[in-house]
Amino acid sequence: MNKALWATVSSLVVLTGCATDAERTDDLSATGHVHNLATDGSAIWAGTHDGLYQWEEDSADWLRLGPSFDVMGLSYHDGTFWASGHPGSELDSPDPIGLIRSNDGATTWEPHALSGEVDFHMLDVSESSMVGVAANYGAIVRSVDGGANWETFEVPPLTDFALNPQNPQQLLIATGEGLLLSEDLGETFTELDVPAGISTVEWSKTGVVIGSPTELFTSRSPAESFAVLDHTFSDIRAIAASGEVIVVLDAGEVSISVDQGQSFFRG
Repeated sequence: MNKALWATVSSLVVLTGCATDAERTDDLSATGHVHNLATDGSAIWAGTHDGLYQWEEDSADWLRLGPSFDVMGLSYHDGTFWASGHPGSELDSPDPIGLIRSNDGATTWEPHALSGEVDFHMLDVSESSMVGVAANYGAIVRSVDGGANWETFEVPPLTDFALNPQNPQQLLIATGEGLLLSEDLGETFTELDVPAGISTVEWSKTGVVIGSPTELFTSRSPAESFAVLDHTFSDIRAIAASGEVIVVLDAGEVSISVDQGQSFFRG
């Protein structure tokens, strides 16, 4: 593994697109495919092969924010977008991108760490804690100092994970069979009593949402019991949730709920 993975200094260069005219679509499949989702309980975002898109409720369209690039490892925390992936034709960046961030609503992006080194297919951020799946190394890595230094660490086989946005030491891991909780950022894990087949997990300030391939379950915290939602899905690949909003990537299509999962509609 390149030594740059262990200690990286952020660049101040701003990454902008060479053609950043906003694009609008009512069908996200036109972007190639959707990788991941994010929400702050108000706005809803989708990281796609063609850029970061925001749901426009009034028009029932998706509006692209900023340049087109292959958005992997999307995470949103306290007003900052984090992403990884590949630059494509509109983002002036090494390939792989490493870890980039945006503080202006995804209009522009700047390199933060591991530029040209890592392709994060999965990523989550909570305060100064960062955990990611470095796909090109086949490794799980973490940082406790906001991305200045990184280390690999051993975790059970996982299908998804989530950091507690209010406690950067707490990490949930979905294994495809169940759910594990770490109170020390992955040093030790405890198995939780949850429904079988859990493969996706989201942890927001308002609660935890977990999913099997066909069902969603919600709880105020991982220590409390989970209630199943009265909605069946085809193949849940990703979840984003906050407040009343739950967004699901289901068999490549986006389903949205604005009433804590009582009803869903296609985005």
